[in-house]
Amino acid sequence: MEPTESKETADNVFAMRPPVSGWIVSTFGQNDRATHVLVVNLDYKQTAKTTLCAPGKLEKFDAVKRTWSKVNSNRAELVVAPGSGVLLRLEK
Repeated sequence: MEPTESKETADNVFAMRPPVSGWIVSTFGQNDRATHVLVVNLDYKQTAKTTLCAPGKLEKFDAVKRTWSKVNSNRAELVVAPGSGVLLRLEK
C-alpha cells in the first residue's frame, strides 16, 4: 500500500508543499479547529527538508528552551534531524 502523500479537505488546514512522503504530519486543536501541527521525519538515517504551509502565521517550539518563537510567515522551511520532529502552532 502506498502512503498517502496529501489529504486536502476543508478540515485539514496544514499542508506539505510540494506533497511528499516520508513524513508524519499530525494536527491538534480544540472544537474541530487545528491549531498545532507535529511534523516528524520518518527517515532515521538522514536529515530531511520540507516546507509547511498553514492558514496563518506560525510559531515554532524550541524543546531545549521550552519556548515558542515566531516564524513571521504562514510558511515554515523545516530541516528535521533523522527520526526527529518539529512542533508548530498558529500564532495566537
